[in-house]
Amino acid sequence: MFSKTHDARRIEKLCWLVAIVLGFLQAWGRRHNSNDGLAYMGADGISYLDIGDAYWRGDWQAALNAMWSPFYSWLTGLTLRLIQPTPYWEFTVIQLLNFCIYLFALFAFAPFLRELERFRDTPTNAATHGDLAQATHGDDAQAANADAQINSTAHGDAQTKSHASPDSQTLTNSQTLTNSHA
Repeated sequence: MFSKTHDARRIEKLCWLVAIVLGFLQAWGRRHNSNDGLAYMGADGISYLDIGDAYWRGDWQAALNAMWSPFYSWLTGLTLRLIQPTPYWEFTVIQLLNFCIYLFALFAFAPFLRELERFRDTPTNAATHGDLAQATHGDDAQAANADAQINSTAHGDAQTKSHASPDSQTLTNSQTLTNSHA
């Protein structure tokens, strides 16, 4: 009834919708709780907020450090400066900022996935992978064949020696056993 492409697009849209809804529910559901389940923002979040405020105040000594990522601090500081929420809503605003970052990452991933699918489906790529598999398995087959020839030669030499003349040590051991039982 539907073409394969149409069904694939419907499934892709459904996956996008599920990812967006789950991301929003995560951000909104934890708007007043830290990742530790605490009813306040954790130490890392407070540090990012403080550093973001320091950047926008121009307090470079407090803002610049080797511990905290500057870009996220810039985003939190800018968001709070633009929206100017009350202290009660600051954490909710930051959770919504995190949701926006999530959406950006999700939508940025889509072109990479499409390019990977396009690359995988190109005839040249399939031929290259087929040639590579042929070459790899061909090399393995040649190596296995060479090993088999070496083993058969060594095994054949051992058989030839054992059939050509009995081992004197084996003969001596069997004579000793016969003499000791007699």
